[in-house]
Amino acid sequence: MLVLRRDFNSLFDSLFLPDESLGFKEKDDKFLLKLKVPGFSEDEIKVSINDGIIKVEGKCERKDDTFTSVNSFTESYTLPRNADLESINAELKNGILAISLGKKELKSKEVQVKLLK
Repeated sequence: MLVLRRDFNSLFDSLFLPDESLGFKEKDDKFLLKLKVPGFSEDEIKVSINDGIIKVEGKCERKDDTFTSVNSFTESYTLPRNADLESINAELKNGILAISLGKKELKSKEVQVKLLK
């Protein structure tokens, strides 16, 4: 009974307590987004970027003879201007979705504005 309780507590902690490694983080050479997605497979998760916003969606449906379960989630994050959208990678491993984006150098441009008289 003690082993079962310890296993349940460990499962509960891993699913519901905050994990400092999760979320959107900036590293020296890249941006990293990590999300817990337990029970989802690669074909049940969609990652898209539109207008500087990365959106992660998941939907899974499980059926048996008497029960149907549907789980879904949506997470959105605004990307920094220097996120390199051409160098995006994603990996799903052990219920953790890790998405990395490289950084690109922003070129500043000075514009002279003439005042109207």
